[in-house]
Amino acid sequence: MLHLFMAHPGPATVGSEEGEEGGSEAESEGGEEEGEDKRLSPDECAKRRKWEREQEELKERLEVEDGEEVASWEGDTLPFARLTTIAGVDISFDKAHPDHACAMLTVLTYPQLKVVHESRAVVEMREPYIPGFLAFREVDFLLERLREVQRQHPQHYPQVTTARN
Repeated sequence: MLHLFMAHPGPATVGSEEGEEGGSEAESEGGEEEGEDKRLSPDECAKRRKWEREQEELKERLEVEDGEEVASWEGDTLPFARLTTIAGVDISFDKAHPDHACAMLTVLTYPQLKVVHESRAVVEMREPYIPGFLAFREVDFLLERLREVQRQHPQHYPQVTTARN
């Protein structure tokens, strides 16, 4: 089972990190007419509509209650006593070639925070940059890093994975 927890500062700042293309989701909506962003090509507008529909479908499957595995931790005297591996994932872009990036995963023991596995791959983006939809552009590369750990080093497969944005 794959657990991917993505934390972000909030919808108003999605896609607005320094150095990223475009502005915040709120800024991009300012020039929209009937849900279209004037800065996007017709193909990108169609992709955005597709991703919006997919996002709504995913929202229907969202579980906001702790599952049985996490709920079983409630009786532990120490917080997260059964948590032994955590991971962080991110993608860094090449400023000279904005469609080239390095997808990275680091797995650590918890609570010692000792690095037990690192995985990286230079990748080429296959999807366009659309403000507010970075996950749709980047997640496949990050999931491949997790699948690699699962296949090659299952003992280091993280119980919790965090991602910026």
